[in-house]
Amino acid sequence: MRAKKHALTGFISFVFILLAWTGFESINEAMPTGRVLLGTVVDWSADGPVKRHGKLKAKIMLENDFVFFIPFRGRKVGEILEFNEYKHPLTGNFKYRLKDL
Repeated sequence: MRAKKHALTGFISFVFILLAWTGFESINEAMPTGRVLLGTVVDWSADGPVKRHGKLKAKIMLENDFVFFIPFRGRKVGEILEFNEYKHPLTGNFKYRLKDL
């Protein structure tokens, strides 16, 4: 009888955690702001100091002078790209994602 009680308590705890995690994921998603910003590939950079393990990154500068890095594959210096802007509802931080063609 005691083992059944522990198994039931564990199962109910698991279901509760699963539901809480699902609720948190829906709150934690970045929301699109509707702004599209242009970014220019300014330079390229290595991902890390370790030889043969780093990845080549493209340094992007947006219209609002925000700088970040994306994978360099298929990019050229001077290329202009479009990015969608997203805002995180809890922290207020902005994210930028390459616009789908």
